[in-house]
Amino acid sequence: MSRFQSYIDQMIKDIDCSEKMKRELSEELEFHLEMLLQEYLDQGYSMEAAMECAIADFGNPQAIGKELKKTMVGGMIMKKLALLLGIGLLIFGLLCVFKFIDLLTTPVHVGIDIDFYGLEIEKGVPEAEIYFYALKFLGIGIVSLIVCGFLFKTGFNKKNKNTSS
Repeated sequence: MSRFQSYIDQMIKDIDCSEKMKRELSEELEFHLEMLLQEYLDQGYSMEAAMECAIADFGNPQAIGKELKKTMVGGMIMKKLALLLGIGLLIFGLLCVFKFIDLLTTPVHVGIDIDFYGLEIEKGVPEAEIYFYALKFLGIGIVSLIVCGFLFKTGFNKKNKNTSS
């Protein structure tokens, strides 16, 4: 157990996150406290005085904990919004691909009405342009699925690539 562990525990006890995240946060806070401690030791303070000064410089653990909690809640809200957006794009992309298949398998008439699940796109489309609309739906569907995949890959990555020291 580190010299500052009880102080750090007071800061992170009310934060709603995984144990792994709490450990990482604890290590980060400990690193900064150790740096402050070393600065005071280099200035000639005793170990006990340096620890007290480092803790005093760092601040009230409850106030710091509240600020950390606000930061964590904001990140969790953004993750949930990204998840909802990703799910929406996934559904939209799949519907576009299904519409592409529908347009290719629909018997050709002189002119057909193209709609997207109740939303009218075009009335009386000539036979020659049906494939153009089918390709547009396929393109939009593929782009939506790619963006959705990008959101899932980057938005929910377990590793935090931009950790600061």
